[in-house]
Amino acid sequence: MPGYILHLTAARMVLDMLPESSELHRNPKSQNDFLIGSLLPDVVKEKAVSHFRNPDGCGNIVEYPDLDLFFRKYRHLMGNRSCLGYYFHLYIDRRFFREYLPEIVEFMDYEGRMTIRTAEVAWVHIRRTGEKIPVRKFFSDIYYYGDYTNMNTYLMERYHLPIYPGALDISVENPGIEEVDYADISRVLDELQEYLVVPVSAIGELKVFDVEDLLKFLHNAAKEFVVERC
Repeated sequence: MPGYILHLTAARMVLDMLPESSELHRNPKSQNDFLIGSLLPDVVKEKAVSHFRNPDGCGNIVEYPDLDLFFRKYRHLMGNRSCLGYYFHLYIDRRFFREYLPEIVEFMDYEGRMTIRTAEVAWVHIRRTGEKIPVRKFFSDIYYYGDYTNMNTYLMERYHLPIYPGALDISVENPGIEEVDYADISRVLDELQEYLVVPVSAIGELKVFDVEDLLKFLHNAAKEFVVERC
């Protein structure tokens, strides 16, 4: 999954693209609720349900949300800003894992053949650097997850993300989404404070991602979301 900070970055992009006439642009409470919603699918430990993953993808190295599953259940709530933010989180995850990740890495079995089945994946080829590394090493704090950590402070400062204490109002009422407990957002915001210790200069230590390429992808996805849903 993209990390909390990347989801806030993408959500901030959406808000910055909205026309001045938009209620979501003009209303600080609506913006707050949208940003909170964009974090909600990750407040639980077991994410298959909160991310509305289609069972057909079970066993793949990468699983992504089925937007239709969410929309069919909660289409009547889409006017609620936290629900819209929740949907946007799923939208970004789906596009990230279906479109962006395959452009930057290849998953391979022991024979060097491309595969998406978790039980078969042995190696990961990072296209940007040409490295071929064991899959367990790739999904670690050295590579994939480490890159998220090293981007955090840079993105927070570049996009003026509201992660400082009190920057977001957590008293957002759940309109009826059953898969998460809105009260758990307080724990997520507490976790975000830990990211403030990472220096901005850590952006130069990325091993998997090219930050400008990633931000271009998020910008384009956010732009299309605004056209489709806002």
